[in-house]
Amino acid sequence: MEIVSDRTPRSVEDVRCEDCEEADDPTVAESRSENAGTDEYSYTQRDNFTSEIFKIEVANLPFHMSPKDFKKLLTGRLRLQPHKIKMFNIKRARFAFVTFKNDQLRDDAIKALDGYHHKQNTFRAELAKPRADPVQRARKQRSHLLTGESNPGTQSVLDVVIPWHGDPYDEQLRRKQSSIEEVLIKLERDLSRQQSKDFNDFVRALKEDTGRKTICDVADICGSPRENFYRNKNEFTPGHDETGRLVLGFRKSSYKRGSTEVGRVCDGMKHIPKRALEVAELFEQYFLQCAEARPPYDAQDERGYWRQVTVRTSETDQCMVIVLMHPQDLTIEEVEQEVSKLRTYYDSSLSGVVSSLYFQRFDKKSNVYPLEHVAGSEVITEELLGIRFEISPPSFFQVNTKAAEILYGRIFELAELAADSTVLDLFCGIGSIGLTMASKVKRVIGAEIIPDAVDNARRVASQHGINNCEFIAGKAEDVLSLALHKVSDEKKVVAILDPPRQGVHKRVIKLLRSSENISCIVYVACNPAAAMPNIIDFCKQSSNNYRGGPWFPCVAQAVDMFPHTPHTELIVVLRRFKDVVLSSRARGEADSVS
Repeated sequence: MEIVSDRTPRSVEDVRCEDCEEADDPTVAESRSENAGTDEYSYTQRDNFTSEIFKIEVANLPFHMSPKDFKKLLTGRLRLQPHKIKMFNIKRARFAFVTFKNDQLRDDAIKALDGYHHKQNTFRAELAKPRADPVQRARKQRSHLLTGESNPGTQSVLDVVIPWHGDPYDEQLRRKQSSIEEVLIKLERDLSRQQSKDFNDFVRALKEDTGRKTICDVADICGSPRENFYRNKNEFTPGHDETGRLVLGFRKSSYKRGSTEVGRVCDGMKHIPKRALEVAELFEQYFLQCAEARPPYDAQDERGYWRQVTVRTSETDQCMVIVLMHPQDLTIEEVEQEVSKLRTYYDSSLSGVVSSLYFQRFDKKSNVYPLEHVAGSEVITEELLGIRFEISPPSFFQVNTKAAEILYGRIFELAELAADSTVLDLFCGIGSIGLTMASKVKRVIGAEIIPDAVDNARRVASQHGINNCEFIAGKAEDVLSLALHKVSDEKKVVAILDPPRQGVHKRVIKLLRSSENISCIVYVACNPAAAMPNIIDFCKQSSNNYRGGPWFPCVAQAVDMFPHTPHTELIVVLRRFKDVVLSSRARGEADSVS
């Protein structure tokens, strides 16, 4: 169940027009009848399920009630069964929208919540208006000229996927370095509110001594060895461009911004390797051939079949393709016919450029998309720092292989790893970080949630005769206790965290804080700003919730993995605050003696 909170829209009407995440957006369809026109609510008349027609508004909530507390009240004390909860604040008023899966559950909730007394508040509950379909809303606005905003679909696809494509690379790096410094300045400001006077005094003195603006030292950004053709994984969307032509490329905007338009792949996309561009053109031709019987998926009416083509390339000149299809109401036999057609197309047109072909079924209900190997090899290989890795469809691998070599080198240097170091490689994927460092350290223990990736890592270790690496399958928060037990006798343990975009589970932070034999934490963030709450949790004062002494950010290093975009990878090295203080005092005494 999704819970969204602490968003402050401009008005209640804004809230009613906001959209949930596109993967579970109940407004992504409308009636195809001629009378539908630009009706923003026609999607509620469709046959497909939408919880929007079972939505209530609950007002007069305590302003400081958290989403967790509200959910506990609904599901625990009141025994209700919400499908989705969204909480909002407007002018010091707290309210929520709650959806259910049928009218009986909805009506029971209104009866239980309307007039319910909680502390000094009396709740009000009533039916809520469904959200407007964003595409229909945008179409209506354009047709009546009620908005001065431009159609998001008119933006160049190059400006969407690589917005800095026209800027000199030196200027791109300068802006990224500046953005990292701003993130770290904000980190200090946010952290200072939760810290003791001693901590803040130390930071202030440290900055005065070093003359820097940030809480930690910020190394100069490392540029990508390759400015162009660097991206080894690309996800293309079949759809229609502004003229209605079927194309394969990238969405020019999101559904909730009122657009389903796709911009065609073109040679100007200089971040994409030539092999991937060639494959995209071949699949565009394939979709054109079958468009009459099997058109691309249309997010507006939830019809159509082809949703995505993922193309993975490697430095070893191999290419893997995963074709994602929404089977709709096709029978098993009809789906297998589509797989057979793909296999035939591979033999006739793809085998010279595609090494591995997979078919994947989209299943919205389970969110598990089964994979079927169609043709070619089951994996492709990639070489990084002398190690040849196997890449299977679900495996994570850095999208810029050559820049990843720079990234891993800097991790090794900044963590001051040595022959007596033990590495905990959390969120290890196929083990690329740990395996490339194995020959230079005492021991590596990796943890990864995807079993196939763990199997790949073990196989690569065996093939390269690497005997000091061990890999555990499972969520980091579930298997970290086991990993920590395995290194409990080690003296110098460095934890390397390379988590997904949403960051690290709080249980991971708590376990690492309380493990005394861990001397260093290296946090690798693909979204630096989003990673800062995790960094704060590592550095905040000890409490019943966060035992163990606080950590301190000592050095930060940006590595540009994504030229021509505003994004960059950030390494933050953390050490225990007490050790940083002792080290600083020792340096000060040495300087005074000299």
